[in-house]
Amino acid sequence: MLQNLMFLFIFLIFRASASAVVVEVISGEHEDDCGVYPPCKQFGEGCHEILEDCRRYINCTLGPDGHYTQYNMMCPGDLVYADEYGDCVDYDRATDCKVFQGTPCLNQCPRVMLESTGLALVNKENLLGCFRLQGSKVGNTLVEYQNMNRFYLTPDAFSTVFISHWLISEQQNPINGGIKNEKYDYIHCPYTNWDGWEVDSGHGTWEEDKTLKTTCHIGDEAATTNLPPISTTQGGNPTNPPVRCHRDGANGIGHCQEEFICCNADNGGWTETECRCLNGFVYDEELSGICSFAAMCGYRTFADEMRGHRLGTDHECDGGITCDFPLP
Repeated sequence: MLQNLMFLFIFLIFRASASAVVVEVISGEHEDDCGVYPPCKQFGEGCHEILEDCRRYINCTLGPDGHYTQYNMMCPGDLVYADEYGDCVDYDRATDCKVFQGTPCLNQCPRVMLESTGLALVNKENLLGCFRLQGSKVGNTLVEYQNMNRFYLTPDAFSTVFISHWLISEQQNPINGGIKNEKYDYIHCPYTNWDGWEVDSGHGTWEEDKTLKTTCHIGDEAATTNLPPISTTQGGNPTNPPVRCHRDGANGIGHCQEEFICCNADNGGWTETECRCLNGFVYDEELSGICSFAAMCGYRTFADEMRGHRLGTDHECDGGITCDFPLP
């Protein structure tokens, strides 16, 4: 369960000039709800990319009490976060992000929740929870997932592209582990209601846990972007008045609203012009910054957005100006 959930209206500036919207802030220990944002416990301090949806990342600060403050972040416009730069950058510069789009299981089950009320919960609780797709092995044919306790769900060391035996273990290429599934040796991606799980009950004895349940998760679950940004220092303490512009041209002021602003860099600052979408469209900053159908606002896969589908740009601005929209 999320504890001490706080929505802060802040805009963080990290190592370079690009900025990112704070989606939510979480303080203290919390359970993983298998949303698109992983818990800081899985990765430790610092900023960490989320390759399932490269626009998103987490910023983790460890306090003197041993607990993390987690900032769930989203890059503006069509930028993506890259660990190699420590910042939001153009998609073409994000090597890990581009490579990860070809990982098996990404479109079927990028996250899988394992829950049990039986033997696995009693004996192997740390081996349960939300497992997120981390990458692939054996020539990009077999995959590996990891939960917040840093245990891996992956085919074992003897698996091939033809036969897969799954293990949950501390190792990425395991020989043994605490939970296994060998019922269907042709399974290469997790799926909802995957049965046949066995638990090591001690001394190499395996017992079936029929209560162990799997559920796949995909998309923007637990991810909203309805927070207006405010400039801050890297430490997170507000120092400047709100800044709504982060690039020349169209900029959103909220999630899927008719209104947006047109920004023009002016002597180190910004000149803002109020604009609005026409014909019932709303401004969709996540979809390359365009006026789009309200019913489809925000409901696109990451791969679709990188391809730059454009549904329309009908708008009007105060003073009769025409605002430039970001290129796909």
